Amino acid sequence: MYPILIEIGPFALSSLYFFGIIGIILATKVFLHMAQKRKLKLNLFFEYPLRLILWPIIIGKAIALMPDIFTLDIFYFWDQRYSFWAALITFVLLIFLLLHKKKESFLPWADALSIPFLIELIFGNIGKYLDGAGYGQPTALPWGVTFENISVSYTVPIHPTQIYQLIYVLLILFSSIYISKKYQYLNRDGDLFFYCTFAYSACRFIEEFFRGDNVLMIGSLRLNQVIALLIAIFIAIFFFTKNKNKLSIW
Repeated sequence: MYPILIEIGPFALSSLYFFGIIGIILATKVFLHMAQKRKLKLNLFFEYPLRLILWPIIIGKAIALMPDIFTLDIFYFWDQRYSFWAALITFVLLIFLLLHKKKESFLPWADALSIPFLIELIFGNIGKYLDGAGYGQPTALPWGVTFENISVSYTVPIHPTQIYQLIYVLLILFSSIYISKKYQYLNRDGDLFFYCTFAYSACRFIEEFFRGDNVLMIGSLRLNQVIALLIAIFIAIFFFTKNKNKLSIW
């Protein structure tokens, strides 16, 4: 594919970082709109900027390097070894703790971050497809793709797992918008977050069965698969506990 979009002398523009940055810019714009709509106090980001930026970066890098955390590689942020899951969980956990400290509800913030998160994933997967990152296992299916990239372990057609994720993220995005507007569901604080997070985690768990890139294994499951499963279970338990009285009516 096209891991490098533009190369001029020593300067090389990575497709992964290019689309990732575009996704972050658009996601930030959408978040600001949703935060304004929910009347959230954004001074949280001005009070704790270093914590909210540096800790997700550090934790995401450290988890990706496990078990070789204590090496100079932790400072090489351009080598693309990075755990998006770890960084995301760290970021969300930090916001939760800071809001708890201020005695503010976390759920409206979680809702405001849900759609921007999906938008970032859409552009991130375009970059990953062009770069060859997050590739799949060999397949004989007609839509298998071949990557001419030294970072890809296979020279035969493989599952385009980046496209798989792009498709189901788009479905989650549009279904959440449709359900909210058409049926007035997902409008209570936290419902949008629960829906998007559970749907993505469940789909990601299934996607990992088709992935072929090397990651830390926990038994027969991949690390990201275990994280996705735990998040899906936690969200399901939390949602049904929160809505136990309402669900008992049915």
